[in-house]
Amino acid sequence: MFRNVNKILRPNLTGSASSILKRGSRGPEVLDLQKRLGIKQDGIFGPHTEAAVRDFQRIKRLVSDGIVGPQTQSALFGASKAGPQIYTVKHGDTLSGTARAVWDNPCRDWSR
Repeated sequence: MFRNVNKILRPNLTGSASSILKRGSRGPEVLDLQKRLGIKQDGIFGPHTEAAVRDFQRIKRLVSDGIVGPQTQSALFGASKAGPQIYTVKHGDTLSGTARAVWDNPCRDWSR
């Protein structure tokens, strides 16, 4: 039944940095970003935040575009806030084993 299914998406469970942040973005996600970057926190993604993001991306050897997408989020926030996680189903995996691999991870936010 599941032979053609080879990937299962695990949803982002924290909801905190799941959207792409770029110049012009505003709000608590930008505040969190600025805090992580160690720069002035005003909640506005302006030229200073963009420059700090570009510097961070260069240090981490990511594409230095000043946009906080999935790869930059993963480097900044860790896997728990980087959006969907992908689990590749291997031959012989059972449904219960796959469920454990997908849901039993230390990054899951059980407070919700």
